[in-house]
Amino acid sequence: MSACINGGNNHPQAANKEAFEGPVSGSGTFASGKNGQITASLEVPPPPSPLACPNGQRLVLACVTYSNITLTDTTNGVSADVQGSVSRTFFPLPECG
Repeated sequence: MSACINGGNNHPQAANKEAFEGPVSGSGTFASGKNGQITASLEVPPPPSPLACPNGQRLVLACVTYSNITLTDTTNGVSADVQGSVSRTFFPLPECG
């Protein structure tokens, strides 16, 4: 969720001051290590926000949740779904619950 934050570090309560978005993807190349296991990380950015904040307010990424995660090994043609979701809150808003 993106949100507009005013000069008092508050989030104006208006529907046009926040945005929820959709799908994202990321890719990376990883080499197998000991016993064929891979321990690595992949950074996937949040979707771009179409939100435009008025003068005197700044756009922040308040929180993000990634769900319906699928990891795909394109070399071997296999995929695995990750159970649950991954969330992070950067600017505590009630909507980030």
